[in-house]
Amino acid sequence: MLIVVGAVKAEDVFALAQQYYGPIPKAKVPTRNWPAEPLFKHPRVLDKIDAQIEVPLFYRIYRAPSVFAGVAGAPAPNMKTPVTLMLLASALGDSSKGYLYRTLVEEQKIATAASLDYSGVAHSETTIDLYLQPAEGVTLQQAQTALETALQNFTLTETGLNRIKTELRAAWVYAQDNPYGIAYRVGDWLATGGSADNYNTWLDLMDTVTVDDVLTAHQTYLLQNTQYTTGRLAKNREQLGE
Repeated sequence: MLIVVGAVKAEDVFALAQQYYGPIPKAKVPTRNWPAEPLFKHPRVLDKIDAQIEVPLFYRIYRAPSVFAGVAGAPAPNMKTPVTLMLLASALGDSSKGYLYRTLVEEQKIATAASLDYSGVAHSETTIDLYLQPAEGVTLQQAQTALETALQNFTLTETGLNRIKTELRAAWVYAQDNPYGIAYRVGDWLATGGSADNYNTWLDLMDTVTVDDVLTAHQTYLLQNTQYTTGRLAKNREQLGE
């Protein structure tokens, strides 16, 4: 796949591509089969204790659908689902304005960092990644309890959702100033199964997502989702809270 971005003419690019790539014989590319991991029978928990760990860390990785595939080999969801998850991740996990940062870092001072990320562009299923760094003197168990309470109490207003949509749309516009970034995102989208025709579809779908859609996704993919792995990294058991 060749993607060219910049002040060029299409006919010039095609001529150069034909000149340099045209003589290369066409090879038969085998079909790629992406194995699907089975559903977990129960949530997974990993505790890592190592004297070299200076900063304790809590993380939880939820299995989630991508644009092109569901979880454990399930069919791809309606594209509105990953767009909704993207908005949910922005509402919860923005590093400075997100609900988790405001609640756990600024208000409760339970943590020094809190984030939640989601990317829906993947061949197979993807993940929702949640990270929490406890404040000094706070055990990982205390941080986990506070986090789970905060997730239970999450809500969203129409004003808050509209703000997130505006910020994401503005970020998308500003990103067009970076030719490398455009080439990378378009290439990523095409390589994982998207087409040029639906590259910008999410912008229109974003306008159709409601507060109820986001809160339903929160219930489905976070609160009720048992397909996750929890990790706790600590220097000793005291940091774990045991």
